[in-house]
Amino acid sequence: MNYISISLYRKIINQALNEGMTRDDFKGVSTPIDSIEQIQAVPANHFFELHELIDREIGPGFSVRVGQQMKIEDYGVLGLSWKTCSWAGEIFDRSERYFMLLSNTYFFRVEKGAEISHVYLNREAHQTGVELSNEATFSATVVVLQAYAYLPLISKWPYL
Repeated sequence: MNYISISLYRKIINQALNEGMTRDDFKGVSTPIDSIEQIQAVPANHFFELHELIDREIGPGFSVRVGQQMKIEDYGVLGLSWKTCSWAGEIFDRSERYFMLLSNTYFFRVEKGAEISHVYLNREAHQTGVELSNEATFSATVVVLQAYAYLPLISKWPYL
């Protein structure tokens, strides 16, 4: 079964609540929001269903906004490992190896070039919720890279 970390599910719900939805708006979702404190992950289809519900209620742009609210700390152990990277490309190297901690529905693939590298998100957008989740993922990726750029220089030195 494909799954998504509960921390990502919780982040989406909290952002939707901040943007005007109420707890009652989430009645009927497959993974009830009252249960999220007791579980570690949700089925991926529940996660995508949540994206679709919020998109219908709030409208376009939510997935980008929720991605912009992500913080390195939201990724747990993986996010901690990003803080020790000596260069930005290392974030994707670690993501390729460890992204399964957050989800087994997709992975990043990096093609390294001499001057330009290409990053691919390998997840087929077979439904609207997947498309919206992909948007949030790319938005969050930008935020993570921007946060990395502002980490203290000393934490980027591999020799310390």
